[in-house]
Order: sequence, then C-alpha cells, then structure tokens
Amino acid sequence: MITRHALAGSDPACVAAAELFVGLFGAQAGNFAVTTMATGGVYLAGGIAARIRPLLETGRFLDAFAEKGRMTALLRTVPVHVILDDRVGLLGAAAVAAAEAAVPTV
Repeated sequence: MITRHALAGSDPACVAAAELFVGLFGAQAGNFAVTTMATGGVYLAGGIAARIRPLLETGRFLDAFAEKGRMTALLRTVPVHVILDDRVGLLGAAAVAAAEAAVPTV
C-alpha cells in the first residue's frame, strides 16, 4: 500500500517513507559496490526493487548510491540494474543444483 501511494503521489507520508527507503537503499548499494569494487555493475533483485523501479531511477537513489567521498567519481560510472524476472532466485538455485548434480561423487 505504501509503495502504491508513493508511486501515485497520493499520500505525503507514503511519499516520504519511500524517499527515505530509496535513499537508504541507494546508500547501502553504494557501500556494497565500494566494498566489492563492483565496477561492472550492481544488480538489484527481488520484488521490492522491481515494484519501486521508477523511484530507483531518480536522483535520490543514484545520489545516495554515488556519494561516497573520494569514491564518488568511480561510483558515478557504475551501472545499476534492476532484475525484473521474479523467478531469479529459483533460476539461480536450479543452476547451482544442476552444477552440483554434474559433479561426480567419490
């Protein structure tokens, strides 16, 4: 309900909550990118990221993602992608299971 009202702009409290969440999400994603030196990109998965995608494409998320002092210039070049396939977790688990099944047991 919060996401729906925030995206529609129909409730100021929901908009404020979504903006706070998006800023925190961006800051944490940026921390992750610095920690792992994810210069090839950061991929956001899950139902929340897909539902709030329009909010993730705004300056608030991207600014919070990149504002990391001397790392800001680097982070401004890191692409951020939102995975829209809601089966991504199952597909990943299936890939791991298939790889494990292919390994001979001794």
